[in-house]
Amino acid sequence: MNWLFKLQDILPQIIAVKHRPGAHNAAADYISRHFPP
Repeated sequence: MNWLFKLQDILPQIIAVKHRPGAHNAAADYISRHFPP
């Protein structure tokens, strides 16, 4: 799957989750696991 389309799909979820406590770490961890450098 094209990672860009996948990113567009999960990005709204990451933005929404940023408003919860500890969400920044969770989003960063999710990205690092699913989108390795």
